[in-house]
Amino acid sequence: MVSEFRRSCTSDDGYRLATQIAPLAKVYHLGVYDAPEAIAETGFDTAIGIEVVEHLYRPDALIRFAANKLADNGILILSSPYHGWLKNNLICVLDQWDRHHNSLTNGGHIKFFSKATLSRLLDIHGFAVVEFIGVGRVRWLWKSMILVARKIPMAMGTQSTYP
Repeated sequence: MVSEFRRSCTSDDGYRLATQIAPLAKVYHLGVYDAPEAIAETGFDTAIGIEVVEHLYRPDALIRFAANKLADNGILILSSPYHGWLKNNLICVLDQWDRHHNSLTNGGHIKFFSKATLSRLLDIHGFAVVEFIGVGRVRWLWKSMILVARKIPMAMGTQSTYP
């Protein structure tokens, strides 16, 4: 059961919508590139990023922000489109890369993660992956993946080595 809820939104529309949908929630108008200190509270039990990390030029910013706000042993739940060996090779064999990575639209995905790369990003920043779930479509061709990670105590000083 959720006893308290916080949300941050970078867009004006997202911020307005969040305050309308959940008027009792505390909503912050900021994003992962902003200073975590803008949110005075710390020690959160859980942070959730659904289909966000792949839209960031610096995905480590999301992980660092979460690490700064989560309590030791806090849980970070991330989802991202899944890119694994079989799926990537099937896209190649079917000559679907242009369709899959349509570069002719504004916005969209900037980064593409496999279980290994997203797990490594979490590991670099002091998180231990405790669960992996593939979702949507059939096994190994999943649409998305969910990683559940636990913040390792005293990991806050971790520096990014993510390129």
